[in-house]
Amino acid sequence: MRRVSVALEQFRMSRAEVGFGSPHAGGLGAPESGMELDVGDLFGAVAARWRLFPFALAFTLALAGLYILATPSRYAATMSFLLDTREHLTSALTPSVPANGPDSPLVENQMRLLTSKRVLQRAYEDMNLQDDPEFSGAPRAGLKALIFGASKPAEPSINQATDLLGRAITVKRADKSYVIDVETRASSPAKAERIAEGLASAFLATQAQFSANVANTERKWIDGRLDDLRQRLKQAEARLQAYRESKSLALADGMTPSEQQMKTANASLIEARGKRMEAEARLAQIDAAAKAGTEAGAPETSREALRSPLLDKLLADHAALASATVAMQATLGPRHPAIVANQSQLTAQRAQIDREIRHIRDVQRGNVLAARKAEQAAEANVAALSKTIADGGATRQELSDLDRQTVVLRDNYEKALAARENNQAEAVFSPNPVLISQPLAQAAPVSPKALPALIIAIVGALNLWVGGALGLEFLARRGARRKARSSSAPAPAPRATAAGVVTNLATEAVALPPFDAARDAEPDPEGDAGIFQRALRAADAPDSGYYQAVARLRQTLRAPRAADAPPPLFAVTAEEEGAGATTLALCLALLGCENGERVLVIDGNARRPTLSALLPYLRPVGPEDGRCLSMFAACDGEDGEGRVLLGRFNAGDRLPLQAGPGARLDLILLDCGADARPPAALRPALTGFIEIDRDGAARVRRAQRAIPAAA
Repeated sequence: MRRVSVALEQFRMSRAEVGFGSPHAGGLGAPESGMELDVGDLFGAVAARWRLFPFALAFTLALAGLYILATPSRYAATMSFLLDTREHLTSALTPSVPANGPDSPLVENQMRLLTSKRVLQRAYEDMNLQDDPEFSGAPRAGLKALIFGASKPAEPSINQATDLLGRAITVKRADKSYVIDVETRASSPAKAERIAEGLASAFLATQAQFSANVANTERKWIDGRLDDLRQRLKQAEARLQAYRESKSLALADGMTPSEQQMKTANASLIEARGKRMEAEARLAQIDAAAKAGTEAGAPETSREALRSPLLDKLLADHAALASATVAMQATLGPRHPAIVANQSQLTAQRAQIDREIRHIRDVQRGNVLAARKAEQAAEANVAALSKTIADGGATRQELSDLDRQTVVLRDNYEKALAARENNQAEAVFSPNPVLISQPLAQAAPVSPKALPALIIAIVGALNLWVGGALGLEFLARRGARRKARSSSAPAPAPRATAAGVVTNLATEAVALPPFDAARDAEPDPEGDAGIFQRALRAADAPDSGYYQAVARLRQTLRAPRAADAPPPLFAVTAEEEGAGATTLALCLALLGCENGERVLVIDGNARRPTLSALLPYLRPVGPEDGRCLSMFAACDGEDGEGRVLLGRFNAGDRLPLQAGPGARLDLILLDCGADARPPAALRPALTGFIEIDRDGAARVRRAQRAIPAAA
């Protein structure tokens, strides 16, 4: 019966099934009846117009021929470079750790250098390309030259010439390799090969010149560094010597006389402390040995501590006499005179041994006292020298700073001199390009490519054939549809030519029975999403009581009016929420659409703006006047004339009341819902009210002020 906006259908389905969906801009209507094409129709329409293909093919082949004639022949020559990543040497003052091997950016840098302005300019000058018309800006022998003739161009600049040469060179590199492939193009194979050779020579020469420039720059820097260090070293040595002379300081092995004496005194103090500690240790051993005794059972360490020639002899004699006495006692008895004499002699020897031990201990005590006195004297000497050095500390510190500065400058100067004279080197990585594939030109031209041009021409001809056939089929079907519609359409209802207002408004109530949707296979959606769907079903059920009631109500709104008069404006209101004011407004609009009328439904319900939720999903259709209320297409009639438009009135908007075929509106319905007060800006333009009471009866009431007739 009608075509509903695709966007509105998507809105209804998304709201009814999965909740409020995302808006889709546009919202075009579905295809018109009789304009649909299936796959069979497409093939039939294209096959029926097969005579278009030869013309399309001739057109595309002509374009391909023009391309081949207009494009000059180009030949290519190829060559390859290998980037040698082995180390080479460069001068440096101090050695450092070699850098890592080259990576992809380093190879990319060499590719950029190959097509740099410097290399291209050098190749351009070496090959004398300024005399070659192909690279000097002269016109090419193409289709333009054949038609319009060749004209002498202005003398190009060196930058323009190098740009022309650069466009004839292509550099590429395979992934994960150090090989650079170069392709040069020219108007002949020999010229392409010559350009490749010149480019290779210029590239290698530029690399060599770059290395030489780096070496010269580094050598100059080292020479300048040497001169600077030499001057600074002379000045430092002069300052040091002048300070020594002013302070009467003489250094020997980097030390002053006081420091040398201090060094000797410290050594003497260390030696004295060692002797004192050694003497005290020996005295302690002698005391321990004296307490342990010198008998045969005494420890060996004790006997070693009492080491003395006289004591050793006394101990030996005492031991021999004691052994003889023991032997005589076994044979003669303990009271024999010889044994008594031996015992007296043993007592005398023991007393002599004790005296010798005391003598040794006394001597060692004297040695300890002497060692302590020597240590004290050494400490006093060190203290005196320390005081002397401390008194001259500021002078010595300044002298040390000057001497240290001189030593550092001398060391830097010797390093720079070694780098200059001995060429001390540092290993670094730098790619060294090697030509591994000599320039070789191809015998066949690389452009223009005739075979791809012919393939593209054939494909283009097929596209033109299909597109043209479908376009002609569309035009034919639209013309046939218009012809059929004009022959079967009923005569339009006569309109009043006199100016005036709507006067025959009925005042009786029209009962609106509830619409029975139980017979439909699909139930109505719930909520706002089902309002438009319910209105569509009500308008598609002419046998229902609701449809017939709405049709009778619509007849009360019809009245003749002048062709240039503004459309009537009715406010649809209800005494309570949910009485069906919005559904009634949409049904009235749909019935008007079926009869070829253009009906605008405006959402004026401030409490529940149901229709406004549909607007983002519809296609805007105007008007062009930005001050007027914006309208959105919701539904089109089968005859192409009727249309249901939706809109929302905002403060400051004007109603699209203009007359004329381009902006024709037959009826405007203002959906106010349960809010019986239309917007204040629209009240003066109201024609009447359509009121729904609590019993479901609709009544048309004339407004106090009607829309004035157009002048």
